[in-house]
Amino acid sequence: MANLKESLLKEQNRLEKILRKAEKQLKDAPQGTMRLSSSKKQVQYYHCMPGEKKNGRYLPKTEEQLIQRLAQKSYDEKVAKLAGKRLAQIRRITKDYEEDEIEKLFSDEHIERKKLISPIVPTWEQRVEKWVSEDCL
Repeated sequence: MANLKESLLKEQNRLEKILRKAEKQLKDAPQGTMRLSSSKKQVQYYHCMPGEKKNGRYLPKTEEQLIQRLAQKSYDEKVAKLAGKRLAQIRRITKDYEEDEIEKLFSDEHIERKKLISPIVPTWEQRVEKWVSEDCL
């Protein structure tokens, strides 16, 4: 799992950019939401506003720009929500994650205790010793 933290930080950076872009687009988004309905195999669009009639106002195809912007708004909201969720997860992981933390457990032991322990993950010194001994054969 070498460089896992580095990969996570790159993903964090990517998600932060995605979130900023989605939030920027949402600032200019129209109010309300869009509801889709099918009638006689034709899609109909309705602009729903809080506090107004339940089904929303019918949007004719001539209001294509509003239809597109409401669809984009819905997508941007979903992207922002997911990116925010993933960012929170990555931040929790990277906050206290270290690549060699298991190896450090052994190195932090008392020298006399180390003599009694066979580490599950070989230390750097043990790996070098093994490499040198294999190279000399």
